[in-house]
Amino acid sequence: MKTVDEIIDDIFETEGKKYHVSDQPTSAGGVSLRYAIGIGLDEDGDGDTDEEDLKLLTLDKVRDLYKRDFFYGPRINLLPVKLHPQLFDISVNSGAPMAITLLQQTLNRRFGCDLTEDGRTGKNTRSAAEYACNEFGWVRVNNDLVDVRKAYYNVLVARKSSRATWLSGWLKRAESFRV
Repeated sequence: MKTVDEIIDDIFETEGKKYHVSDQPTSAGGVSLRYAIGIGLDEDGDGDTDEEDLKLLTLDKVRDLYKRDFFYGPRINLLPVKLHPQLFDISVNSGAPMAITLLQQTLNRRFGCDLTEDGRTGKNTRSAAEYACNEFGWVRVNNDLVDVRKAYYNVLVARKSSRATWLSGWLKRAESFRV
């Protein structure tokens, strides 16, 4: 089992830089400007959130933000441990609510669960994930989540063709979690 820090190291490696910081206002992944504005990040203490704040982020600060907002905050830590790497990666790449929503969709559509697809890790989602992993095996749950994740990325591109630039990378990233 990988630790949270080992999973973060894998995510940093996937992102292709020491840690993922993006000054693209529309980026949804990692520590984007949109995310930084949302949490009120002000590393330079000037009262606003801008690209300068992103430039001042340290590796330790990014690790803390990833843990707080993309792992513990959405309670991924309460889900089956073997699903942590992929769920944490989805959370960083697409936002924490989407990570949980994609898991809920997987559990509903592939394993006959009846969950509200609300992007929250409640007791029903936790129980359904544990049931599916115990009854069908975590490998199947994980691989079905890969398929649902890839379908989600294709829908994103179908809705907005300008996202096609990232599709190949997103699909490769998702596929890297197949066991």
